[in-house]
Amino acid sequence: MLGSLLAATVLVPAAASADGPARVPVGGSEGTKSSRVVREGTDIGPADPAAQVTTQVFLAGDTRRLADYARAVSDPRDFRYGHFLTPGQVRARFGPAQHRIDAVSGWLRGTGLSIVSAGPRAVVARGTVAQAAVAFGTRFDNYTYQQIPFRAAVDPTVPAGFGPDILTVTGLTVATGTWQPPGPPTTGSRTAARVGTPASPCPDHYGDTPAADLPSAYGHPVQWAPCGYTPRQCATRTGSPEPASRARG
Repeated sequence: MLGSLLAATVLVPAAASADGPARVPVGGSEGTKSSRVVREGTDIGPADPAAQVTTQVFLAGDTRRLADYARAVSDPRDFRYGHFLTPGQVRARFGPAQHRIDAVSGWLRGTGLSIVSAGPRAVVARGTVAQAAVAFGTRFDNYTYQQIPFRAAVDPTVPAGFGPDILTVTGLTVATGTWQPPGPPTTGSRTAARVGTPASPCPDHYGDTPAADLPSAYGHPVQWAPCGYTPRQCATRTGSPEPASRARG
């Protein structure tokens, strides 16, 4: 009896759970802002389960045959060389089959989400945070990342049976507010800044001073740019008299 129980334990797939089928991670999210919010942001507590979520489940077609055709139309030695396809022809020939679109839609609908649209590109679904948590086997928490508030899904998954059909899922992690600067610029700043906008330190050259209090761009810190010359500085450097109207400023 004990031996049978041990054998059964070994044979259970690692991704399976006691109350449902096996699940696999959502693909295409590694290295995106969604993953960085969870990995690098500050978790400030659970999200409101009644809040609304709109998610886009992007579908995979026959990517292997599509890649093969893309190589063929670019190879002068291939009889398909130069026989380019329109977007519609690509979708018809290599896009997801209708029965797979229907299957993904049925899975989402079965978790309580409503289907907004379903096509060869994506299935768009809408519902509450609680329903999305069930659909994607995850939990939703509130985070602060780079001084921006977010609601994020923590390591979302999909049923393993739909894994090959799904390229990626978007809309699960969203900003719930706007960036809030640490404070107004100090009086006497060398740049005329709007209230609430960080004051530029006017570095000597571009790349000399990163803007540590601003969100990064494309994975790199934003850099302050050197400030331009004022009318007074231009007049001083050219030897031209400064206009009276500007001299009084």
